[in-house]
Amino acid sequence: MYILDATTRSLHATILNASDGTFSFATSYVLLGENTFTAHTQFGTLTYNVPTTILSSPPANTQSQLKFFSLYNPTGTSNQALI
Repeated sequence: MYILDATTRSLHATILNASDGTFSFATSYVLLGENTFTAHTQFGTLTYNVPTTILSSPPANTQSQLKFFSLYNPTGTSNQALI
């Protein structure tokens, strides 16, 4: 589990191997604060050598806790992702 505990922190990913396709991702996370507990889901795509935010920084006085991350490779070729 990743915990982002400041408005200056976020989580990024990129595909390291040259590829013709895009890779779909999904993240599920919870925002936690003094009076806050909200579940969220974020969807997007990753492409070769382009850093993409997969979990944004939390609002002030809250934490983002990443609960689930999924990356789908539709190309059928071996690739690496850097998170």
